Amino acid sequence: MNFCGAQRHNGIHYVLSGAAGEVRAAKLRGDADAHNIAWSPNHHFLVVEYTPAKTMRITPFGVLKNGQLAAVAVTKPGGPPFPLPLEASLV
Repeated sequence: MNFCGAQRHNGIHYVLSGAAGEVRAAKLRGDADAHNIAWSPNHHFLVVEYTPAKTMRITPFGVLKNGQLAAVAVTKPGGPPFPLPLEASLV
């Protein structure tokens, strides 16, 4: 999964998820042209919540821990943790 663009790019928030495909173990490059801000090398699915305040909260899930569904780890380019959920304004 790649979270692309800390802010809108051309007026659009992009969230790319290739979670059902082959897992890529290599770290995400911080390519400025791609606007990548975070990624996860784990299989997952995305839960998207819309709030009355016109925001969208995105959390990747897919790991079972002690029989409970848990969020997957997401990192910034270079390796530091990315805080979840990702929140984006819809206005």
